Amino acid sequence: MAIPQQLYLRHSSGQPLGPIPLRSLEVLFDARVVHEGTPVSTDGAAFRPVREWPEVLVRLLDVKEMADQGQDPWATGSQDLATSDLDPDKATFLAILLRTASTKTTGYLRISRSDGTIQVGLKDGKVTSVDTTIPDLSLEAFLKRASVVNDAVLARAKAQAPSFGGDLGGALIGLGVVQPHTYFEYFVTWAIQALGAAAASPAGTTKVDLVEVAPATVPLGLDRLGVLTEVVRKGIAKSYLTDVLHPKRVCPVIISQVEGVNVEDCKPQARELRVLNAIDGVKTLGQLLDTYGTGGEENHLQVLRAIYFATECGFAVFGDDPFMAKELVEANELQKLLATMEGQHFFEILKVSEKSNDDETRTRYTELAKKYHTDTLRPEAHPELKAVRSKIFALITEAFEALDSEKKRYDYSQELAQGRVGNSQDLQKAQDILQSETLFKKAEILVKVRKYEEALEHLDRAIVLNSNDTEFKIFRAYLGYLVGSRQGGREELAQEAIKKILGLMKNEPMIASGYLWLAHLNKAVGKPEVSLKYYEKVLEFDEHHVEAQRELRTAAMRKEKDDKNKKKWPFSR
Repeated sequence: MAIPQQLYLRHSSGQPLGPIPLRSLEVLFDARVVHEGTPVSTDGAAFRPVREWPEVLVRLLDVKEMADQGQDPWATGSQDLATSDLDPDKATFLAILLRTASTKTTGYLRISRSDGTIQVGLKDGKVTSVDTTIPDLSLEAFLKRASVVNDAVLARAKAQAPSFGGDLGGALIGLGVVQPHTYFEYFVTWAIQALGAAAASPAGTTKVDLVEVAPATVPLGLDRLGVLTEVVRKGIAKSYLTDVLHPKRVCPVIISQVEGVNVEDCKPQARELRVLNAIDGVKTLGQLLDTYGTGGEENHLQVLRAIYFATECGFAVFGDDPFMAKELVEANELQKLLATMEGQHFFEILKVSEKSNDDETRTRYTELAKKYHTDTLRPEAHPELKAVRSKIFALITEAFEALDSEKKRYDYSQELAQGRVGNSQDLQKAQDILQSETLFKKAEILVKVRKYEEALEHLDRAIVLNSNDTEFKIFRAYLGYLVGSRQGGREELAQEAIKKILGLMKNEPMIASGYLWLAHLNKAVGKPEVSLKYYEKVLEFDEHHVEAQRELRTAAMRKEKDDKNKKKWPFSR
């Protein structure tokens, strides 16, 4: 039987700790921290004493014997082992970067995304170069956004670049556009941002090529291990951290180990280190935020950065969501209810009759809608619960639309009596609506991970199934902007999307997401005042909307800072 390469230990509270690499367990066994009676597990659920794992116990005893004889049980001179125990389909960029740094690997890391590639050069584990084919991440785009160059200057520099060994920076310096030290500062900032984009790429997209690395034109000088926390600190957007970690607030954060590296080696800041030292396998992310993230937005952000760094690198893992099991039980119960409802006619679904009046019918619909609408679930609820609630809600909505007036109820009762109403037709319409809602939700998720083209395919299929849903069309206008802007012409596309959305919302002004997209689009075209008004409108629909709150809070802080500067320097222009 193969020896498991990772195992869990059990905290005194009963919570699982890990997964811990086998090598770490060997060290603990040699130090007698772990012994034959220590409970271990491969899945964090079923624990047995070490003595009941013969293959593990033999390995631990062999390692201890070698150590007692003065031999190094872990000696290896093979650089090819740098990432051999990382699952290539699950390993994150930061986990691979940490491993290659700790083993002083030389080679290239290549991250393949739908919009291009990012390549990171390593020499003895240090990042020496960064390159990318992603247009928005390119050095040229970065320098233009920073107002270092414009199109005309960029064209001149490109023409002169061959004289400087093909180096754009050398050409810009040679043309007198920028001073050498200033260019280097911009170059390092760009490299950190590109590494941040790599760190935000899905797990399994990073490939390692252990080959000789060409000398870097401009040496980056980044710290071998400190670069990891610097990338998270400076290269990953606040909005991304919030989107990724918010669904994990209720999950415990569990200590894990990275072979041969300590957290302190990566040079976290003081507050970040306090957060990391507070991880005990019991506290949830929400509790860590409540303890260490109060007192301002920056403190909150530092907690998110610390946890993202730890979980992406492997110093910690998230435990199971404690609500998932209960939600799965509810989903199973609702599946039974759905099976019953699918065989009922609309009067039975709403539990009304032909003699019910309009108010009674609407009241019953409202009660059921509140009970089964997916909006009453937490955002990270179990997917099966979301799906079955969506199906039930679709049936309820279909029933109400068929019975919401006295005439409709009379007509429907006559059709029932004459056998002219077939439930299969109603059910097909409900199923189409359900499927369209599912595709719409998938599109929203894909947008969050920036897979815009894939999201557009899902959304177009949703519109085919339910062409009357205005919210779908509004989202389509915004998504069209996101897809098209990758090819350039962002401002023109944004203006076009704004026009479409305003036109769609003339007759349906109560669609909250429409105001959110309008806020984003106006921000993109440089109209912050208009954008803020739309964010305020979003809060009228949902006072707890995280994104709108964040934008308004940031704007208020910026205004407060500007006001203070004006008071301090009243004659400055």
